Amino acid sequence: MISNMRDLFNITNSNNADIIYAGAIWHESIEELSAILRRKMDTDNLPKRDCNAYFSIFVEMMSNMLKYSAAKTDSGVMKGSFILSYENGTYYAQCGNLMKTENKDTLKNRIDSLISMDKPALRKLYMKKLKEKSDIYKTDSAGLGLIEIAKCSSLPVEYEFSDFNDSGENSGMTLFTMRAAVTINS
Repeated sequence: MISNMRDLFNITNSNNADIIYAGAIWHESIEELSAILRRKMDTDNLPKRDCNAYFSIFVEMMSNMLKYSAAKTDSGVMKGSFILSYENGTYYAQCGNLMKTENKDTLKNRIDSLISMDKPALRKLYMKKLKEKSDIYKTDSAGLGLIEIAKCSSLPVEYEFSDFNDSGENSGMTLFTMRAAVTINS
């Protein structure tokens, strides 16, 4: 167990991680972590536009894990993990959670479609999705969160699906990870 902490320490230092979290995700935890992130961004004196973009990415990633994670605690609370880090003028947000393998192709196609769009096309799509349904927030797959992440990211969104071989409660699951970045414009 002690070597695990050493490995974690080495990973966090080599990746310039500011905030790492793994475990249960609920609305209150998002609010608390948001306050920590806001304080970090204030301390770093980020320009307001970049601060808002990074914060939006973080909130959307957390919200997606809250809604779609297939991993749950014993009490039924969704689980996921994320890392917020900084390197050479770019702030990175990375998240990971288990998902049902059967949903992998749908998510992959959606993200690939967004990655292929430029910023004006993403803004237009976002507005179109908002107008399509007056009650969009009651649907499960409006895709607004993914559009927001792609729209706010300075670099193309990166993602990966990893087979999660487990014969227990997590069988039929895939680990989904995503990374978005905000490059600071001084």
